Amino acid sequence: MKCGRFQNLIFEYAYGELSEAERAALREHLADCPSCARLLAETKQVLTAIPVPPPPDFSAAEKADLRSRVIASACRPKKLTLPSRWAWAAAAAAMLTAGVFWLERSPSPVILDEIAGAQALTEELNEEFSLVAEFCLEIDRLQGLADPVPRHTAGPGGLG
Repeated sequence: MKCGRFQNLIFEYAYGELSEAERAALREHLADCPSCARLLAETKQVLTAIPVPPPPDFSAAEKADLRSRVIASACRPKKLTLPSRWAWAAAAAAMLTAGVFWLERSPSPVILDEIAGAQALTEELNEEFSLVAEFCLEIDRLQGLADPVPRHTAGPGGLG
């Protein structure tokens, strides 16, 4: 197996967080790889040199309170403050100004050809849509001719 995979597991190994199968595979690799074995030794030296305080021992009520405050904070809609509104307004003004300058420059012939092609395609599509609309109107008219008998709804007692 490749060293990269095992090098990613060394910290977890040093903290005792690997499964038995992962520990066995890493030990087997360490026996054949002096580079990874040296990395594990250095990691253990660093971890023993840095004092790590134990995790805080919160009561169940404190954990529940902390969890509810985190959820409430995460779910609360963010309100735009005045400075952020000004920032958005300034960004919009800058984009508008850049857009105006971009539009004022003369477009290249390629862009002009693309615009002309898009305009021609738009005209063709408009003609097609007009034909489809006329066709739909004709269908509606023909359906009205095919069903000349008005339908009555039955009143109380089943009589119309």
